[in-house]
Amino acid sequence: MNLTLTSDTTSRSAILHIAGDVDYTTTPALVEAAVKLLADQPALRDLHLDCAQMTICDSSGISGLIAIHNRTSTAGVHLHLDRRPKFFDRILEITGILEHLISAPSARPGRAADVEMADESGAV
Repeated sequence: MNLTLTSDTTSRSAILHIAGDVDYTTTPALVEAAVKLLADQPALRDLHLDCAQMTICDSSGISGLIAIHNRTSTAGVHLHLDRRPKFFDRILEITGILEHLISAPSARPGRAADVEMADESGAV
């Protein structure tokens, strides 16, 4: 496993620094770290993923980023992909998901529980 995750937080924002490979073996740790930040900081409004030291991002990594986006959007938190390496920008361009990943959260404050229920049952 070649991934190091560190974070810097304030009451309303967090930066998750990604160093190394985001692949099949490491993506669960990345998603878990992001979910933990969301759970530990209920007033969070912005989650920044600092990608400057990311070395690889495979299809599992992209799936993990989509999962993080789904969690942040549900929580009303804006996801940012900062300091992206050129190879990662190219992957995001080819897949066409950059705008989706960094779009403003769709959940209204106080509605996160309703959105989570809709995810599980298909209806609110």
